[in-house]
Amino acid sequence: MVRRKQPSEDPIEAVEKAAGVKFCTSCGVRKSLGEFHKDESKEDGHRDTCKECRSKINEQKKQDRLDTKLAELEREGLETLATLGSGGSFDPHINEVFEAMLRPFGGVNGWAKNLFATYLACDPGSQKRVKIHDMMMQLAGKVTSLGLAERQLEMMEERDLLNVMRQHLVEYQESNKLSSTAVPNLEGEVVDLKEVDDEPAE
Repeated sequence: MVRRKQPSEDPIEAVEKAAGVKFCTSCGVRKSLGEFHKDESKEDGHRDTCKECRSKINEQKKQDRLDTKLAELEREGLETLATLGSGGSFDPHINEVFEAMLRPFGGVNGWAKNLFATYLACDPGSQKRVKIHDMMMQLAGKVTSLGLAERQLEMMEERDLLNVMRQHLVEYQESNKLSSTAVPNLEGEVVDLKEVDDEPAE
C-alpha cells in the first residue's frame, strides 16, 4: 500500500501561526489573529480577510445595493414623467396641484419610497437626515391638527362616518359663507333646505 505524502506546511504560514498573526488577503497587511473574525473552516480558525476590510466590503455592498435602488427609482420617475401630458385647468384646486406634483414620483407610495431612499443615502447623523426627520414630524403634526388622521372608510362605523360628513359640511358652509341649512347636492348645486321646507305643498 502506497502512502500519500502529506503536504508540508508553508514555512511563512508556520511562522505567522506561531506568532499569532495572519496575512489579510484584502489589504495585504499582517495583523494579529484578534483582528480577524473566527472561521472554523479555516486551518487557523480565522477568516482570510481582516475585520476592517470585511466592514469596508459590507459597506460597499450596501452602498451598491442603495445605488441600484436609487437608479431604479430615478428610472421609474423619468418613465412616468415621459407619460405626462400638458394641460389642465387654469384655476386648479390644491388637490389637483398636489396630485400633479406626486404623479412623476409614482403617487404617494412612490414619493415615500423616494424620500426613504434619500434618507438612506444620507450619512447617519447628517443635517440632511435631521431635516427629513423634522419634516416628517411637522407633517405628522399637521395631519393630526387638521383631523386628517382618520380611519379608512371601510373601517368606520356609521356614527363615525356621519361625524366626518357633518364636519366637512360645516367647513364647506363656513368657507363659502353659506347658511347652516345650505348643502351641496350631487350635481354640484347648493340647495337651501330651509327654503325647500318653506315652499307650499302642491
